[in-house]
Amino acid sequence: MVSAPNTISTPVYDEMILDYWEMHPERYPDVVFVESCYGEVMYDEEEFIMKWLNTEYNASSVTDLEYIRVYRK
Repeated sequence: MVSAPNTISTPVYDEMILDYWEMHPERYPDVVFVESCYGEVMYDEEEFIMKWLNTEYNASSVTDLEYIRVYRK
């Protein structure tokens, strides 16, 4: 199941996603995919989604593939 705060083709993740998960806890992600290129993430570490992944998500594993980084609970 995919959860996103909006339905545009290039979603932007901000604090609104936390409200969404509070209303729909069953949609809290077991896996998060982040765009990357051979281990080089395409997001700045100061962006909300990266701060959240690095401080709150508590991934049990992080895997770098060719064009994505995979965070798993």
